[in-house]
Amino acid sequence: MDTYYSKQTGGFYTSVLHGNNMPDDVVKITHEEYQSLLEGQSSGKRIEASETGRPILSQQKVASVADRRLSTCTAIDNAAGAARTRFATNSAFIETEYQRAYDTAVQWINSGYQGEAPKPVKSDAEAFGRTEQDAAQTIKATGDYWFSQLDEIRNIRLKGKQAVENAPDDADFMAIAQPFVEQLEALNPDG
Repeated sequence: MDTYYSKQTGGFYTSVLHGNNMPDDVVKITHEEYQSLLEGQSSGKRIEASETGRPILSQQKVASVADRRLSTCTAIDNAAGAARTRFATNSAFIETEYQRAYDTAVQWINSGYQGEAPKPVKSDAEAFGRTEQDAAQTIKATGDYWFSQLDEIRNIRLKGKQAVENAPDDADFMAIAQPFVEQLEALNPDG
């Protein structure tokens, strides 16, 4: 069985498995070369192509400090995003609907329930079998709760990112971020 390497795909091919279905740039390598490359990869090295297209081992590229900070801050942002969707929704249209219902309910409450109830309040009252005033209060209470949780998510997110930004360059940024990510993961509307 012959083994080949493709610089184009960075992959290995064998005549038995791939037949003629190999990239045009494949180069034949020995079984010993193949084994040596796999051993090097398992010890943390990277397989890449030389200028001639032959596979060689090289050291893993170390991410820059800026890239490590950015990656860690992105992990915090992602945890915050997941927390937000647990309290609200991941649909901008539904969030707009909730915001409109909240705004009209609060406006009606603040007016002392003057005039006709706004349509979002009426819809809630009809859907859940409650009075329009109870519906307005429920919409407001739910919105207030969501906003307080969104404020807490923002607080944790910003503090976590600032801790990463303020850390020395040789710090383990993920270890610094971990408590903030765990706080975000622990936020739950049911508990």
